[in-house]
Amino acid sequence: MLTPVFPLGTAYLPGDEVVLRVFEERYVQLIRDINDSNLSFASVLISQGSEVGGGDKRFSYGVMIDVINIALSDLGLIVQAIATDRIRVMEWEADDPYPRAEVEVVVNESLAQDRYHDAASSLSLLAQNVRTLRESIAALQSIDDPATTSAPLLNTIASGRWWTTGVSAQEVERAFWTVARHVPCGPMDRYELLQPPSVVERISRLRYMVEHVTEIVAFQRQK
Repeated sequence: MLTPVFPLGTAYLPGDEVVLRVFEERYVQLIRDINDSNLSFASVLISQGSEVGGGDKRFSYGVMIDVINIALSDLGLIVQAIATDRIRVMEWEADDPYPRAEVEVVVNESLAQDRYHDAASSLSLLAQNVRTLRESIAALQSIDDPATTSAPLLNTIASGRWWTTGVSAQEVERAFWTVARHVPCGPMDRYELLQPPSVVERISRLRYMVEHVTEIVAFQRQK
């Protein structure tokens, strides 16, 4: 499907809340155009360059952004939205007047039921590790981390009470992105999670990320 694209310095994950302050004329036009038709566009991570001025290079994977509200501000527009489906750019069109591309929704690879059980169990353990990691970072910075005290979904997944014998692919997907959104990491790490079609491979990548950040935090605490 042909869709407008907003390249950004942020790699959004499905379920992320998105707030954009749009002031560059071409992207103001993009928002105006989708406001007249379908209230959604794609977003991909910029690999080189800047969000402003054009001439940037872009990665191929991203997400669809569904717009919830558009408000005027002194500098342009404030867009409130949510990231939804993962997408892959198949072909870029000319940036006239703003970036557009042919994109396809990334289809999740189907697994046998027992693999979903294993994935759900792995996610519960990962959620526990992420919660502990965030608590360690908060202690290191001498701050309270609201993500560990007011994140009911993360806490539910960490408790292991969120899934039953017949856990569905959709439940596992939602749990994965919930855990992933709470990992403190950079845009390239987040981008790496958008590519694999299998949730099993994505869990493996997420586990590596959590272990890596945990090692960094442990080293900083020893200093």
